[in-house]
Amino acid sequence: LGLSRTSYHTSVNGAGSIGLVPTFHPGVSMDNPATWPGLKFTYISGSFSNQSNGIKNSKITNQAAGFNKIQFVVPIRDKFGFGISVKPINNHNSFFSTDTISFNFGGKNLLSNKEFRSGGGIMSGSFSISLPLNKNMGVGISVNKLFGSSRDEQSLVLNSTYYRLFNIRSYSGSTFNLDFAGRLYGDEKVMILAFARVGMTNKPVSGTLYKFDFYEDTNNNYSYDSDDYPANVDVDTISIKNIYAPNSFSFGFNVGFKNNLNLFSEFQLWNDEATNANYASIYNDQIGGKTHIGG
Repeated sequence: LGLSRTSYHTSVNGAGSIGLVPTFHPGVSMDNPATWPGLKFTYISGSFSNQSNGIKNSKITNQAAGFNKIQFVVPIRDKFGFGISVKPINNHNSFFSTDTISFNFGGKNLLSNKEFRSGGGIMSGSFSISLPLNKNMGVGISVNKLFGSSRDEQSLVLNSTYYRLFNIRSYSGSTFNLDFAGRLYGDEKVMILAFARVGMTNKPVSGTLYKFDFYEDTNNNYSYDSDDYPANVDVDTISIKNIYAPNSFSFGFNVGFKNNLNLFSEFQLWNDEATNANYASIYNDQIGGKTHIGG
């Protein structure tokens, strides 16, 4: 499924956070709905990023640019709040190629190499609300609809002519998050805040896989059309279930001092409980779990 994301705002990235503790505004994280009543105004926010990745022991580096998150948040009477957002949660954008080799076939010199390319990914559309528990504590509830599509291909290149074998996938699923924010202690000099989040899968991501047979891309436009060979290409349609099923637990603390100095710490356990081994991809490994410690 490519690389998963854990942060979606510049302030969060700059602090090395996962968005649980406040980084946007005193007492407020745009990624933690339980903190939204601390906002004084309605916010419309968006972020843009450029991501680079590569393979160990390889000189190839991939870069992908795009929006991180578009969000609309409304605080209500310093007690409640609601918001909607759209964000990418997985990044499939990659390109790798092998070295070019030269060989003689039937008296002709041919140049050949292989290319592996993928793009698209899984998006999340979210609706969130924040509710008070008492004057010092609140909770946030988020319902996330997962959707999207991706494409990956393997190409054999002979004298600049591409012979492609590619797959197209669609995705659909849902998750939900429960967030907590509370003030444990506060006086004129110091304030201690605690935060927690439980993320669970409601419906594991399922999808449809469209597998296109090998064809010659005569006009090199990266898609099959009437100019390509053969005239008809068979497409296998396969339903795949349990592709992606993330679950996580996170907690953190923030200590704020009178001079506007803040110290924070975060801890997260994240795992993907998907079990479908038939998901064909240019990536051969599944990221089954990861741990975050920050501060």
